Amino acid sequence: MIVVFEYVRGASDRLAAAQAKLEEGIVSWGLEAVRFPGGASYSKFRDILEHGRSCCTGNAFVWCNSDVILRRDPYELDGDGWVHGFHRTEVPSGEVTHGVDMYLIPCSVWDDYLSKDIP
Repeated sequence: MIVVFEYVRGASDRLAAAQAKLEEGIVSWGLEAVRFPGGASYSKFRDILEHGRSCCTGNAFVWCNSDVILRRDPYELDGDGWVHGFHRTEVPSGEVTHGVDMYLIPCSVWDDYLSKDIP
């Protein structure tokens, strides 16, 4: 079970620390961290998701932002055939916002629908 994210080389100290913490969190849940190589400019979301799908050997894959703190196993929700989005919780306030920083994407949904729709 994988979690794919854009790994920004030459990132600021804050982002570099966040990326390291994300990888630690992924591994602590028994998941595989899959880096999509990034740089100074933003990568296309589609390219990151295609990379995640190509690395996936299970029924679903997870994408998240590079500065996410993984507080639960996103695969707890796997198996119902739905895409699940995880809302952002701001640090340090703890406020849950409308932003979504992580998705669990079933491979069947990616293959049949999303891969045809995302530019």
